[in-house]
Amino acid sequence: MRPLDWPERLAEVVRRWRKRPFVWGQSDCVHFACDVLTAVSGRNWNGLDLGQYNTRAAASAEVQRLGFPDLTAAVTALLGAAQTTPQRGDLVAVSTPR
Repeated sequence: MRPLDWPERLAEVVRRWRKRPFVWGQSDCVHFACDVLTAVSGRNWNGLDLGQYNTRAAASAEVQRLGFPDLTAAVTALLGAAQTTPQRGDLVAVSTPR
């Protein structure tokens, strides 16, 4: 169950992240997702041990070190299967060209 103030908490996360530069291992999509999950769920997802990485290849290796073939598998293991119709505040995975 989401906290009653989750929309305000989510808006604050987006405001804080809006102008942050992308930096692998510090302010990347996984760290943003953890901050969003914390805001909308009320559970502290920022405490996950994400390991140390500073490149795409190192991030991929870190996911594999944690026992997952890829990031999608790791997220599915933590959050469950994807929903067919995402709602506001839900995470979505988007593949982009490298």
